[in-house]
Amino acid sequence: MREIIRGGLAAAILWLTGLLSALAQEEAPIAAGCPNIILILVDDAAFMDFGVYGGEARTPNIDRLAASGAMMTNYHTSPLCSPSRAMLLTGMDSHRTIVSTIEEVLPPELKGKPGYTLRLEPGVSTIADRLKAEGYRTLMSGKWHLGHGKGDLPNHHGFDRSLALDASGADN
Repeated sequence: MREIIRGGLAAAILWLTGLLSALAQEEAPIAAGCPNIILILVDDAAFMDFGVYGGEARTPNIDRLAASGAMMTNYHTSPLCSPSRAMLLTGMDSHRTIVSTIEEVLPPELKGKPGYTLRLEPGVSTIADRLKAEGYRTLMSGKWHLGHGKGDLPNHHGFDRSLALDASGADN
């Protein structure tokens, strides 16, 4: 069963990488000589689940991407998807992004309290905001789960285009 899940995961990552690559080729970065950048966040996977890091799963395409690019080996995560996503996109601890947990486990007494809005707050910059300012075209595909109200979706956080699943529990 584990191999089936990993096989499905690998296929999904390859599809996503191909989609983003095709979309990125529509318009190259404005700044000459800028590299293409692909960030992949995989929920429910550990650092050592990928072959490039010594994992038992065969991940030849991920391994090839890693060998031809920069490998980030000092990323800190959360046991929950939204805070992990917030940290990757902002480079900040999830409590500073105000996405410190997920709605599904937030105690009722904390709803609406400072630090628990569960959305990227105004003024919190994402890597997409920063790259866009440098002339990049920014694209996002996959699960968002960083707020779903007015002004919360990817197009309000630096992404030119997105194909986003806005909440948790969707058929990822």
